[in-house]
Amino acid sequence: MATMRRRKTEGKSRRGSTARRASPKRNTRLAELEAFLRRYPDTDVLELLVADLAGVLRGKRVRRDEFEHVFRDGFCLPGGAVLLDTLGEVVSGIRYTAEDGDPDIFTEIVP
Repeated sequence: MATMRRRKTEGKSRRGSTARRASPKRNTRLAELEAFLRRYPDTDVLELLVADLAGVLRGKRVRRDEFEHVFRDGFCLPGGAVLLDTLGEVVSGIRYTAEDGDPDIFTEIVP
């Protein structure tokens, strides 16, 4: 499961090479990933899922070479992905639609 929040980039790229202190949350997420991969070593793809307003799971798939980055640093999803109705239509009057370019929202893995 993932949680979504906006992240302030302070003028730096999300994928920039700025050094980050290891937080307990980050260590927990990486430990969970390592335990999962020990148990299921043949895993090549993970589905990163977030429930929309109607409870429909939306997300993306990542390849194995991206697992550590996603668990350590998080990932982005289109902000409107969780604001869709059961037919995949945008609910009127809600931000993050095609009208504003559907900006990405920073998302983290929840252990």
